Amino acid sequence: MNPVVQLLQNLGCDLTVIPTNDYECAVLIMKFIAAFGLVWLCCKFLLLLTRTMLGGRW
Repeated sequence: MNPVVQLLQNLGCDLTVIPTNDYECAVLIMKFIAAFGLVWLCCKFLLLLTRTMLGGRW
């Protein structure tokens, strides 16, 4: 399985399910946006932490 799909599935966004109505589609979109937002915030924090450590400022 693709690591990105597996990560999203672990975060609660199962992209293998086919939505049957508009409500399920909207919920899936919201879960997808929330999961990628969480991944983006984690990456941003790690980049900031790495930049701070490499810059010599603790």
